[in-house]
Amino acid sequence: MRWYYMKKKGFSLVEALVVVALFSLLFGLTFEILVTSNRSWRSTSELQNIQNQARSGMDFMLLELGQTRILNMAPTPPFAGSDNISFQLNLGFDDSGNARWGADGNDDYKVRFSRDGANNLLRQVLAVSGSVTAARPLAASVSSLNFALPSLTTRTLTVTLTTTAGSGTFTLSSKATLRN
Repeated sequence: MRWYYMKKKGFSLVEALVVVALFSLLFGLTFEILVTSNRSWRSTSELQNIQNQARSGMDFMLLELGQTRILNMAPTPPFAGSDNISFQLNLGFDDSGNARWGADGNDDYKVRFSRDGANNLLRQVLAVSGSVTAARPLAASVSSLNFALPSLTTRTLTVTLTTTAGSGTFTLSSKATLRN
């Protein structure tokens, strides 16, 4: 009887190999789940970051566009389907009480919102000569940008901005009412 218990004290080689194979399979599946969830988290995080940039850029554009008037815009209204827009902001009044129009404190300068070749939404300041004096990116991965002002009577400018990241696409559309 004593010999029987001594013989059954350990695991056989086959039992140990089965346990190692099962644990390897379990660890492999767990690792694959972690890698997939990490990849999904990164993709979602990137898309969320681009969406936040697009929202911020859209808010900034609408804020400035709401301070302009139809007479200070290019292309000349009414228009639809323009991929850029130039305009002047109210800079205050001169000594005679006349409104001053321009950009960044400079009379007769213009602000232009457009998309560059690297798919960035840009805010550019244009001198009277048309040369760019300042440029600032507002959002990245902008696949399309569209401005439309179909009627002079409504003074409502529609801005549509589409961003793309990986396989995700995000479109924002909003309206700005221009000054009279």
